[in-house]
Amino acid sequence: MFSRNSDHKNQETMGPANGKNAVPTILSAGARLVGNLRTDGEVHVDGYHEGEIHAKSVQVSRGGVVAGAITADTVHIDGQVEGAIAARSVTLGKSSRVAGDVLHETLAIEPGARLQGQCLPRDEADTDGETALSSKLGYTPAASPVGELEMPDEETEAVEHAPDPVASPACPS
Repeated sequence: MFSRNSDHKNQETMGPANGKNAVPTILSAGARLVGNLRTDGEVHVDGYHEGEIHAKSVQVSRGGVVAGAITADTVHIDGQVEGAIAARSVTLGKSSRVAGDVLHETLAIEPGARLQGQCLPRDEADTDGETALSSKLGYTPAASPVGELEMPDEETEAVEHAPDPVASPACPS
């Protein structure tokens, strides 16, 4: 069963290596991570992350805070983000607070969400979110300054004491 000579399935067709049945990367409430995060799977941020996130899917919960750029296929924000977002599909939940530009194919903004930044439609030719961010915004996310965001003490504090960015005008489609 555990011998070297046993027959193993090809690692490319099973397990987390190809993103199938992979366990999401979770940054729990109360946790703090400083540095860039890169994965082929899902990322759930319930705590505080300072740095870039590159993933297939990113979800920032109501108590979650991200200080840095997010690049993914799908992004759902219910917490705070200070940094650019590049994704095919972006959803800003009613408790979200985003300070940064959003590069998207589809964008949903629930009533109550706050966005301070530009909404930029992502061209179909933009297959790489990082390159698209650099060309559309005129800077690379790693080079952009990140402001000071404090990790919330309680889940509700992240929303109640969030910076009060001005809601952006209608986004171009």
